[in-house]
Amino acid sequence: MAPKGVSMYVFALLIAINIFAITAHYDPDNVYTIRPAQPGRENFALYTGVSSQVTLQEYRQRKAYELFHFEYSSQPGLFYLVVEPTGEVLDVNRNTYPHSVIVGPRTTSPWQLWYLEDDGHIVNSAQNLVLDVKGGRYEVGAPLIVYQKTGYINQIFIHYKESLKA
Repeated sequence: MAPKGVSMYVFALLIAINIFAITAHYDPDNVYTIRPAQPGRENFALYTGVSSQVTLQEYRQRKAYELFHFEYSSQPGLFYLVVEPTGEVLDVNRNTYPHSVIVGPRTTSPWQLWYLEDDGHIVNSAQNLVLDVKGGRYEVGAPLIVYQKTGYINQIFIHYKESLKA
């Protein structure tokens, strides 16, 4: 069943596009932008360059801080979302509510480990909370949080493979 606010056609396309390679080590040919699945919002991408807070910014094609690679952890099925070019990883700020998504140095914290669901949810392994555009606000600077799964489209993301070659 498609998430609320998503037609079955868009949902089928989402699943088809959402297939990508998770690598054991960095591979410059496997970098991605992570963008909202909301139709008409493909011009936004996750961005990490302003502060440690992960936000939405206008997609700028192959620009640093909006590129990620997915790297397996030692725990089966879980991966780190690694920021290009810093090597920092997506993490969760547990001192805020709802918990904001931030970047930081890699540790052994389960709050830095993620897994994908077939429907486009990116799930944090610590408490099975999903990546969420806070309040469904698709605008420059909108913060990303983790939140309980609601079934709304602001929690669904597509991973677009990018090339670092000009």
